[in-house]
Amino acid sequence: MIQLKKVFKSYTSDKQSTNVLKDISLTINEGEFVAVMGASGSGKSTLLNIMGLLDNFEEGELLLEEQECRRLSETERAELRNKKMGFVFQSFHLIPNKTVIKNIELALYYLKVKKKERRDRALKILEQLGLGDKTDQFPNNLSGGQKQRVAIGRAIVTQPSIIFADEPTGALDSKTSLEIMELLKEIHHQGKTIFMITHDINIAAYADRVIHIKDGQLFTEADTITN
Repeated sequence: MIQLKKVFKSYTSDKQSTNVLKDISLTINEGEFVAVMGASGSGKSTLLNIMGLLDNFEEGELLLEEQECRRLSETERAELRNKKMGFVFQSFHLIPNKTVIKNIELALYYLKVKKKERRDRALKILEQLGLGDKTDQFPNNLSGGQKQRVAIGRAIVTQPSIIFADEPTGALDSKTSLEIMELLKEIHHQGKTIFMITHDINIAAYADRVIHIKDGQLFTEADTITN
């Protein structure tokens, strides 16, 4: 489904170049739940950003459903993200001056879905997430777990091929973290591909496959027991 071939990525600051990803080759198959573990600065967020078409790279190939993506224009990349991908971030990235339902509808607006269908689909998702009574609330009135559920709703309402989750439990307490992971696991069981980064071994254990990254290199892959 997604394939990286010999990808190199570096950043330049103060006339110094730092290699962030070094000769990365990786395949994520359709229907997999894959977690990437690594310390801060190991390159895991950069890896997710490249796979999610949020960042570019100097060398190598990126294939999404056999389409080569490295040389796409920003408009083409945005269209692919909107159609094929959903994103869940540690800091939620909700729009504070829009209600819960409007936050979810926004993803459909960019796909030019008609107003009534946007609302119907967003309401259905909110009911599934146990937030049917929060439609007209604003994000600042929600708990951290509720905010992340809204973010997940926004990610799945477009029916993407793959969901990218960047430290989805990083801002949550342990009990709420497990609730969010159970929700992601349920979504995975519904047929979604999930690519998640985390520094927490207990969170990574929810994945079918765990990849370790250190200093910009993949150094082991280990199958985990599926929860």
